[in-house]
Amino acid sequence: MTKNKINYPITNTVKRIFRAFEENGDKLSTNEIYTIMQNQIQLRGGRVYSKNPTKGTLAQILNKYPYFRKVGHVDEASIQGFRVRLCVWELNEVNINESTSHN
Repeated sequence: MTKNKINYPITNTVKRIFRAFEENGDKLSTNEIYTIMQNQIQLRGGRVYSKNPTKGTLAQILNKYPYFRKVGHVDEASIQGFRVRLCVWELNEVNINESTSHN
């Protein structure tokens, strides 16, 4: 029997979300993470990333992966003036090294 392990790969997009949390604070809303990722600069090339996830893809990653935890909601006004409720996220205390090791 093998031990139950988290089997979610840490892709470049997930690494960029980790970096957004490291550089900008513990709790970020979905819109804040999206904006940060749009403006992130590559560590090697020094250019802005050309491939960015959409807001829907970003929301799915934040919901699905156990590395992130929803801690609440924040209300913002949209451009039209309507109230928009956004989720606030933080990093979960999951042992990332254990989840990426392969036997």
